[in-house]
Amino acid sequence: MKYTKTTIFISLFVLASPLIALAQWTGPTVTPPGSNASTPLNVSATAQSKVGGLLLNTGNATNGLIVQYGNVGVGVVLPAHKLDVSGDVGATAFYYTSDARLKKNIETLSSSDSLKNILALSPVSFNWKSDGTASIGLIAQDVEKVFPTLVSTDATGMKSVEYGNIVAPLISAIQEQQKEIDALKAEVESLKNENAK
Repeated sequence: MKYTKTTIFISLFVLASPLIALAQWTGPTVTPPGSNASTPLNVSATAQSKVGGLLLNTGNATNGLIVQYGNVGVGVVLPAHKLDVSGDVGATAFYYTSDARLKKNIETLSSSDSLKNILALSPVSFNWKSDGTASIGLIAQDVEKVFPTLVSTDATGMKSVEYGNIVAPLISAIQEQQKEIDALKAEVESLKNENAK
């Protein structure tokens, strides 16, 4: 039987394909602890890339997935936060840790300062460069000038705003405005009483 160079090449490629696939897979370097999933689950410190979906069936376990160290990215290759998502996040509620037992140096915000600071913010409408989606919000650099503690800057210099915590100065500003409204109401009532005499 006569073999051409092409036939030999194709035969070698077909035989070598499984070896190439195996070479791309780095198996776990540590045996999983008792009752844990068996290989090929990676339990080493070596990062691995998997293609395909991942479904976790917790089997009624209290905790479904725990990421003890490092950051998690969804649509983000180099996450800068504990959870970094590129895109929309849907949920029925978001809870901020806020227990008094976790805080110290607690002081009431100054109502007049809060009102002044809220009035200094510039709400804007804009389009995201990534996909052109229209949105409204604030510019992080502008917020940083007024509320520096509400702005975070990652390693690349990209800034983000902790929008949820703007609620506190908003409440304080409304309280200040209510005091002014109540004072004006009292003044109007006093003028009415004087004119009624």
